[in-house]
Amino acid sequence: MVFYDLDTKQPLVENITTTTPALHPKTGRATLVPASYCAVCKAWSPSPSIELRQRNPKAAFCPKGHPLTLDGPWPESQP
Repeated sequence: MVFYDLDTKQPLVENITTTTPALHPKTGRATLVPASYCAVCKAWSPSPSIELRQRNPKAAFCPKGHPLTLDGPWPESQP
């Protein structure tokens, strides 16, 4: 699964977990949140929660207004 590291602001591939934020494997700190991908911007970002998406449909879009998805290319570099 692709996570977004809130400290480094970079995507990271790790095993799926039910706890969020999840523990970073190298730092041991809880800084990993599920990530969403913008195909237009070609960038991963933190995923809005399901509750936020239900309350605010605009939460399913990147800051530039493009739709976010859970599918995207695996991040190439690992922090």
